[in-house]
Amino acid sequence: MGTKEFRMGEVVLVKTLRKKGTITAVLKPGLFEVLVGGFRARVKESDLKAAVQDKELTTNQEQKSQYTRPKLSPSADLSIDLHGLRVAEALAEVEKTIDRAIMEGYERLKIVHGIGQGKVRSGLHSYLKTIAAVKHFELDQHNQGVTWVYF
Repeated sequence: MGTKEFRMGEVVLVKTLRKKGTITAVLKPGLFEVLVGGFRARVKESDLKAAVQDKELTTNQEQKSQYTRPKLSPSADLSIDLHGLRVAEALAEVEKTIDRAIMEGYERLKIVHGIGQGKVRSGLHSYLKTIAAVKHFELDQHNQGVTWVYF
């Protein structure tokens, strides 16, 4: 798309996040996987910019990073239903959904795992503890088959 050709291992600026990241994979022409602040994101080439080490630009980027996204309305929650999935399958889906939630600016995510024997819930909670972008998570007060994740 642009004149710049991005490569694996290159440090780039993800425009929508206003944060630097490292390209970890070229998924297809024009689509990259970028590691940003401990999470992986799929990013279009049009949303990437070569990271510049110029001190003046770094100062501008730091000022821009103080920008906070407008809060979404409470009805704008993202959710995922894990019923019928095994633990490994559920965690793979949760990983994708967390990446999406962060990229799109959601403040929380509703994960419906059900009650059952608690294997998916237990695996999910162990996994969530390892994600730097997750501020905290909790079981729904009225439904023990739902976990809320906050970013």
